[in-house]
Amino acid sequence: MKEEAADYVQRRLAEIGLHENVFDPEAQELLLRIAGGIPRTINHLGQRAFEEAARERSRTISREHIQKALDQLPWLGRLREEE
Repeated sequence: MKEEAADYVQRRLAEIGLHENVFDPEAQELLLRIAGGIPRTINHLGQRAFEEAARERSRTISREHIQKALDQLPWLGRLREEE
């Protein structure tokens, strides 16, 4: 399932014109773990992480961007506490 979710992330990135992975390895690991392979959750959390990275003018999405994105998604808050 984890490999399928990683493939999903790559497909979604390609759909928006990014042909390389902009998530650093720790960030992607956290994204996939928290999302549990659920595409909608990957999309929501990934979008917020992109926004956080853009605010900092970062070309790479870090674990910290994922953590900040979680702050904006209260329905995922419980998952954050379980880390």
